[in-house]
Amino acid sequence: MRANNRKRRFERIHDDVGIIRIPRLKAVRSLRSGLIESAQLLAEGIVREVLLVLDEPEMTESRILVEWERTRGIFLPEIVHGLNIVMYREGDSHGLVRNLTSDVQSRLNKILGRERTAGGVRLPAPELYYEILKVMVHQWFKGQGPMTSKWIAEFAVGCSYPTVADALDRLGPWLTRHSDRKVELSRFPREEWAKLLAVSDRVRSTMRYVNRSGLQARSPGSLMMRLPKTMRTDIAVGGVTGAKHYFSNLNITGDPRLDISIHCPGREVDLSFVEKLDPALVKTGSLHEPAHLAIHMIRRKKAFFEQLDPAGVQPADPVECLLDLHEVRLEAQAKEFLEVRIRQGEL
Repeated sequence: MRANNRKRRFERIHDDVGIIRIPRLKAVRSLRSGLIESAQLLAEGIVREVLLVLDEPEMTESRILVEWERTRGIFLPEIVHGLNIVMYREGDSHGLVRNLTSDVQSRLNKILGRERTAGGVRLPAPELYYEILKVMVHQWFKGQGPMTSKWIAEFAVGCSYPTVADALDRLGPWLTRHSDRKVELSRFPREEWAKLLAVSDRVRSTMRYVNRSGLQARSPGSLMMRLPKTMRTDIAVGGVTGAKHYFSNLNITGDPRLDISIHCPGREVDLSFVEKLDPALVKTGSLHEPAHLAIHMIRRKKAFFEQLDPAGVQPADPVECLLDLHEVRLEAQAKEFLEVRIRQGEL
């Protein structure tokens, strides 16, 4: 078992240097296991240096260092010299035992897929409670029925079981808990939804773009037709266009702007495609300047995008579309859309 585990986690980045990666470290025992595996590789002469990479650990750096100090005392000096702990957190990395050389840092970034693209933008940590809330509402809207905590944690959101448990406790008044430990919404959680609306801009890391060139801006429809040319499968259309995919009788004509949802469960998103849509678009931080394009980030593991339509455009999920309607202050249409989804959820 141990040999198989080592083979799965160990990877060389140089003839004499290897890494063991532990994603989302939660427990001391996992850290100790990683340290022992690293020591075995060094003791057997497989490599001369091992980097124990803690990728977005949920333990604090101080707690990790305390455990390292406790464990290093049982290792021979040559083992201690050849072992380094590396922490990746919020897009940054550093060695906890020794500093990383630029060459090693570059190799690590390449192996872990952390190389920054030309259009890369670093994002804050996701607010997982609201991602769990959106998943619960989505499943209720779509009539998907009860779900397990494991499904929410591992398939839908990508988080720990305690995080899911805390969220479900918070949603308790609106939940039905089944005897097989599955859960589902019993009704629409209006109070929690109102809280999400108040922080939606932050939760979704919304970015807005305007055309200040002085020339006539491209219409939302024109921008949307250019999306398939970007060859991005992580992008979906929300707003009025997305809402009409789910409710064609939505009482509105025209689209005030193009709303896009991007699936980015990691900490960095590539926005270089914006220039392909319209080189005249520039980012604005003003909430009072009418935007021509708004980009919203979906920070969970599963995006729940619909299938491509004949034009090659993916609709965002109905929860994101509803949030978009609220954001552009189409409150009457948002209420109409919500009531239709609630009726469908209650069927």
